[in-house]
Amino acid sequence: MKIIAPQKNNTSKLLHSLYTASIALFFFIPFHTFLTTWAGSLFGYRPVWQAWKEVLLLCMCAVAVFLVYNDGSLRKHIIKWRVNQLIAVYAFLHVVLGFLFHINIATVIFGMKYNLEFLIFFVLTQIVVYYSKEKDVVEKFSKIVLTTAMGVVAFGLLQVFVLPKDFLVFFGYGDHSVIPYMPLNIDENSERVRILSTIGGPIQLGVFLLLPYALALMKALKEKNFFWWFVVLAFIVVEFFSYSRGPWGGMLLVTMIIFVSKMKKVLNRKKFFWTLFFFFAIVVFAGIFVVKNIESSKFLQETVLHSSTYRLWSDSSNSIRLGIIKDSIRSVLQNPFGIGPGTVGPASHFLGATKVLQENYYLQIALEVGIFGMLLFLGISFLILKDLWHKRYELPHAFPLFASMLGIMLVNMVTHWGWADSSTALVWWGLAGSSIRK
Repeated sequence: MKIIAPQKNNTSKLLHSLYTASIALFFFIPFHTFLTTWAGSLFGYRPVWQAWKEVLLLCMCAVAVFLVYNDGSLRKHIIKWRVNQLIAVYAFLHVVLGFLFHINIATVIFGMKYNLEFLIFFVLTQIVVYYSKEKDVVEKFSKIVLTTAMGVVAFGLLQVFVLPKDFLVFFGYGDHSVIPYMPLNIDENSERVRILSTIGGPIQLGVFLLLPYALALMKALKEKNFFWWFVVLAFIVVEFFSYSRGPWGGMLLVTMIIFVSKMKKVLNRKKFFWTLFFFFAIVVFAGIFVVKNIESSKFLQETVLHSSTYRLWSDSSNSIRLGIIKDSIRSVLQNPFGIGPGTVGPASHFLGATKVLQENYYLQIALEVGIFGMLLFLGISFLILKDLWHKRYELPHAFPLFASMLGIMLVNMVTHWGWADSSTALVWWGLAGSSIRK
């Protein structure tokens, strides 16, 4: 990394350490679950191995605080952006509510880990590009994101076509760590399984793929290289065999956004609208085909409903999920100021209590830090979307980030794993921080 300021020797070393740590996070996060589970099975102390990224982020924060304190121009650059101001308020709200609700410190820390660590990395990568030739750094980050995701996809393809379904058991996966695979239907009597590759679960895998898929699809359309179309197809195959319906919808949305944008540039208005009509017609006819045949097709029942019998709502995962979302809405209305960070969502699992999940990331945030906290986070998200849209022609990765964020936001409506999984959250927000701000 070529540093453009400042030139003091010690500061230069700190900047290089921040840059190297960022690369390490981008590179290892997609394999975090696999490596820490394996290390835990070999040496024990799996939670200690899992904490490597938090330790690294804390070290990076210490370096960043030193740089911001000693460089007034950097301080002004970080503070003046409205997004960073909202992030600071959002973080402060977690601390205040943790204190007001008399929640124990461990609960608050776990809640902040899930809700804030990706926002912290978002700010840290802004600092990295501030002191560097932005294009070189962002390009390197992007290449790492795409290359590591291709590794995740390659292993996913092996799980689909070559490896036995319990292969990951040899690396420490199991009932007391991470499940090596999931049965396709809730009856657990299907021969087909949902793969997870090196990510923490099938849904997490499906969400994780959305950003690198958008990057690969943009490359395929721009470079007209057969290799990138092969990569895009590989992403779609692995996404399908995760059997994660929310991420399927997210990938479809990402595809539509990117293709519509591309077609609008190369087609006249009449051809553009006819092409758009044809695309939507295919989606509609596919939906009609599924509805007409799902009652008699075991394949469609398992794939679409995750059940071995035709039961669209009664005693199905669909009715369970809808019931959880309804209960969560009622809880939010009864507790408009929230019940405290870490009390629900994935963080609640680590405190020995029963995991309390909302099946909707935004409802989870509303339950933790109140409706105001949810609106703060939505404000952060929409301001970033606005910046990405306005810079879609100026910045090479702005449009893939824009499309993938909309896809992830759609997934967030039906699951909590959109931003709650570090593999997706750290990679997306880290690349966004380095791409948007200079």
